[in-house]
Parts: sequence; structure tokens; C-alpha cells
Amino acid sequence: MRDDEIAKELYNLQKQRKCLVLLDDIWTTSTWDRLKAAFPEDETNSKILLTTRKKNVSFACR
Repeated sequence: MRDDEIAKELYNLQKQRKCLVLLDDIWTTSTWDRLKAAFPEDETNSKILLTTRKKNVSFACR
């Protein structure tokens, strides 16, 4: 699968089910920018846990 296909599948899965998604050690805001399309902005029962060592990345993920 291509990246955009995986993102679409993950997005749809979170809309249908309760999920816990763990993203460990994100280092750059550009990485988050590529990943964020996979996560619905509207209310779901899913939770996302993201870890980072970079303060600017944590602010970008709000």
C-alpha cells in the first residue's frame, strides 16, 4: 500500500472503532505534517499518544 492509502485506512478505522494509536519519538514537525491526515479532527472514541523530545513538535501536534 502507498502512504496515502494507509493513512486513509487508519482514518476510516478510527471513525468506526475505538483505537489507541501510539506514535513514538517524532522528531520533526514535517513528520507530523505527513502523518496528521490519518487522524480525524472531529470527535471519535480513538486516542492518539504521541511522544517527542522536541518542544516545537509537541506544539505542532495540538
